[in-house]
Amino acid sequence: MYAITGKSPASVDYYDSAVVSFAGGGSGVLSGAATLPKGRPVQIDLRVFGSEGMLLLDIERERLELRRRDGKDEVVALKPGDGAYACDEPLRVLVDLCLGRKTHNGAPGIVGQRAVEVLDAMYRSADSGRTEST
Repeated sequence: MYAITGKSPASVDYYDSAVVSFAGGGSGVLSGAATLPKGRPVQIDLRVFGSEGMLLLDIERERLELRRRDGKDEVVALKPGDGAYACDEPLRVLVDLCLGRKTHNGAPGIVGQRAVEVLDAMYRSADSGRTEST
């Protein structure tokens, strides 16, 4: 992974960009920003390209599409509000789990572990100016 970050005056990362090489030969590009204007909805724009086509998820515009090379496309009809995302829900679930409360955890622990590994490599790369491994 190779990453750069743009920092605030308090040295908090405002902007992050990373290029990732996966073990299976794939590659990815990640970016994020913490400077969304107040009152704007959370934005997630995910695009996955593969040998059979592409998957597009955009929660701001509330669309989910599978565009296939063989023409067998699928477009999921989303209603207004389907793209709403509560950023505090994952934190609530984590707190509930830590406190031993009964809660629905929709993500297995390995997902969190991999996310932390990617973030660690990203921050190490931004600090070192070099490619870093997870």
